[in-house]
Amino acid sequence: MEHKDSRTVKIEVKNLTKRFGDLLVLDDINFNVAKGEFLAIVGPTGCGKTTFLNCLSKLVPTSEGNIFIDGKVADQR
Repeated sequence: MEHKDSRTVKIEVKNLTKRFGDLLVLDDINFNVAKGEFLAIVGPTGCGKTTFLNCLSKLVPTSEGNIFIDGKVADQR
């Protein structure tokens, strides 16, 4: 997959949602990170930063959506 400006997408987050019971923590997150890009995740305490990183690293499963690395579904290996 490529960005509009032809940069190769390294990570694609597609429709990422995470719930803990009735608590919706991450709601339908979508974005791409191109190869060589730097990404910072900021926000107030309790906004879901750690939950997002745990889902990205596959330490916890997502409720919906998926994460792709180099076009392939990220797994727990």
